[in-house]
Amino acid sequence: MLTTWFQGLLFGIAYIAPIGLQNLFMINTALAQPRKRALRVALIVTFFLTFHSP
Repeated sequence: MLTTWFQGLLFGIAYIAPIGLQNLFMINTALAQPRKRALRVALIVTFFLTFHSP
């Protein structure tokens, strides 16, 4: 039973870990900056992800 729990934990970490630098920047900005600046950063990052993705 413990091995099943441990495998599930590792799978969850592997699934969540590769969030990317832009998403990490957005999360950090949302937590550390005022709402107006966080929304501005979210819009800019969303724009670049939408229109400049390969």
